[in-house]
Amino acid sequence: MSTKIEGVRPRAMKARDAGKYIGVGRTKLKELIASGAFPGAYKNGRDHIVPIADLDAFVDEQAAAARAARSEAPAFQSEAKTRVAAPPVAPSVGAATHPPETNLLTGAPATRESRDVG
Repeated sequence: MSTKIEGVRPRAMKARDAGKYIGVGRTKLKELIASGAFPGAYKNGRDHIVPIADLDAFVDEQAAAARAARSEAPAFQSEAKTRVAAPPVAPSVGAATHPPETNLLTGAPATRESRDVG
């Protein structure tokens, strides 16, 4: 049975809802609880109850760690500086890039018979 007071934000939530709140599955959340990531978490019967303040602090710590890791990462060298120029592109998709009198398979000069096949 859930008792909700209108206009009052809850101070804690069940593991199922807490996982959705921070974007992880219930199993991962329970692993985090077991590892001590949420110091105020406790069990109430079958349910794990996690304080929202602990969830908010955890997300803030994860975001700060990610920002710090990005700022410490070496700068990415632009590919443009090391890239060799690409060969020119054919004038158009349907344009022939070979002399029309050449057999495409063998490279030999085409005969009248081979051009009329079709």
